[in-house]
Amino acid sequence: MSYDGTASGGVTNHFGEVLTGDGSETHQGLIVTDGALIPTALGANPFATITALAERSVRYTADQMGLEIDYLTRNGRNTLQVHRATSPHL
Repeated sequence: MSYDGTASGGVTNHFGEVLTGDGSETHQGLIVTDGALIPTALGANPFATITALAERSVRYTADQMGLEIDYLTRNGRNTLQVHRATSPHL
């Protein structure tokens, strides 16, 4: 992550967008959302920090692209638990 928001100070901006090498311009749609975004060792388990940065990057990108993220729809285990609570056969 660039310390000054330009390619002179790092590879990505604070949203994880990869900089082109010309100041603060970015490659459209090329986004880093893993631990490579963190510029230094954190000294603790970085899982929560990486997750928070990734979620922030995804939300920013969706907003930029005019997409809406559905935060209310349940899936996976939550749906199965709701279904089990209402059906004695599962």
